[in-house]
Amino acid sequence: LKGGHETPLILNTIDSSEIIKRIKKISVELNAPIITGAICFQLFQNLNSSSSKPTGDGRFFDVYNASLMITPDNRKVQWAAKSKLVPFMERVPFLDNFSFMEKFHLSLNQMKSSYAKPLQQTIFTYRNIKAAPVICMESVFPDHIRDLVKKGANCLTVMTNESWSGTTIGPAQQAYYCVPLALTMNRSIARSANS
Repeated sequence: LKGGHETPLILNTIDSSEIIKRIKKISVELNAPIITGAICFQLFQNLNSSSSKPTGDGRFFDVYNASLMITPDNRKVQWAAKSKLVPFMERVPFLDNFSFMEKFHLSLNQMKSSYAKPLQQTIFTYRNIKAAPVICMESVFPDHIRDLVKKGANCLTVMTNESWSGTTIGPAQQAYYCVPLALTMNRSIARSANS
């Protein structure tokens, strides 16, 4: 949000978020769904996972590298969390079994700590669209994409923040990888990169 501050997206109350209301208005004007990436928080009354952190008021929260679908109808916001998290950058390996390893996190993501993993994969639906939200490096895991296609995805949406890779060939490689991915999965791909 403009005004020199950021308002966190809390999944528990995301539909009442001002930024989501603004995106919803654009979705209505376009009469089309909008899919975007976001860092989202989810609040819990009890410790939820190995990556949960205390809020300071007795509750806990998890943070997700997520994708959102905002539609022009009265549906609630659909969300999906990235499940193939980059080791040490997005999540310390083996964190579920060895929580002390969080100290090895490289602090390269926006939270400077490990993101939570989703419990299940999600397909976004709107009318005849069944979009598989693919977040960044998930696109290089064909088995993951195949699972989303088996769940009914008729198109793939790849959202990525490639600004971290600077002037390397990384962004081009990831973009080119979408071509064989579309061919092998027999699905159209919509790709968006902020770089």
